[in-house]
Amino acid sequence: MAWSSLAMRFDRSDFTSGLVYFMAAILIGSAVGGVIGMGMGWIAGRIWEQVHRSRRTEYAADSTPVPARATAPAAVDPAREAARARALASIRFDTVGVTAESFLALAQRVWPRSYDFAAIADALEKTINIGAWDGPVLVGSVRVLTDGYLFSTVPEILVDPAHQRRGIGAELMRRALAAAPGNTLFLGAQPESRLFFEKIGCVRGPTGYVMRRK
Repeated sequence: MAWSSLAMRFDRSDFTSGLVYFMAAILIGSAVGGVIGMGMGWIAGRIWEQVHRSRRTEYAADSTPVPARATAPAAVDPAREAARARALASIRFDTVGVTAESFLALAQRVWPRSYDFAAIADALEKTINIGAWDGPVLVGSVRVLTDGYLFSTVPEILVDPAHQRRGIGAELMRRALAAAPGNTLFLGAQPESRLFFEKIGCVRGPTGYVMRRK
């Protein structure tokens, strides 16, 4: 009826009225179609949800939970631990006596390179120096650099290669933490040293960066 009336108006050359009726018919048809489409989509969605919910319930009932894989603690060799304890007991730890000569001799065994003796002596004056001694020989050292209140860091920790894996490094770090104001140490680690620091209880903090003047 509406289309025939629209055709009649066009036949009478009433272009404006015909255009208005034509646009109104499109809008009403689109609205009705949209409502019908939304209703059908909602019904289809509900049916889909119910079907898959029932399937998930069936799968859950048929499945058997997989137990979490437990990580067995590393086996401890009592004889090895006893030998390590005896070796550590023979080491003397002290906050005095780390001289530029003894420190340089240790540094050359760990990081062989050319060092400035006067600069090393000046650096040692600015840090808390903790040494590990095997008799008269300095076999380990850690330095704590601090402002006395807000910040403390470890510039380096050195252990003679012939005395490594005896607990000397861990004991030096324990004493360094005890000597640090605020009981907190910030330090950087080379890739090969990360496992050591994590093993002695260090946790990863902010990402570190190096800025050098060119």
